[in-house]
Amino acid sequence: MERRRAAGDDVLLDALAAGLSYVEAGALAGVSARTARRRLTDPDFASDLARRRAARVSDVTGRLTVGSERAVQVLLDALDSEVGGERLRAAELILNMGRRFRGDSDVDLRLSTLEAGRLPAPTEDVDEEAS
Repeated sequence: MERRRAAGDDVLLDALAAGLSYVEAGALAGVSARTARRRLTDPDFASDLARRRAARVSDVTGRLTVGSERAVQVLLDALDSEVGGERLRAAELILNMGRRFRGDSDVDLRLSTLEAGRLPAPTEDVDEEAS
């Protein structure tokens, strides 16, 4: 009996980690939605689910990174297009996205530096005339 429950738990964990509802995941695992929800009160089960979800997010992030590299190449290729509008649009996208990604990177760096306690938090400039 215990072995069957463990096999059902794996199916339930995989289904929940994939984003299925309690009803859908429970049906796949052969349990009710209520049982699926109740399993999350088990710390080991919940921890295993969190690990599986994190692994899925890591996998998707890796795939998106590869896709991003290909997408950037498409934009770079579009800069050489014979159609002026395509070149202009590619240039605009590259400039806008580059600025946004640099800004995000700067914020990430500043945040990690602040969290490490190596950079003082910015202070507000107080306008003395307004006081």
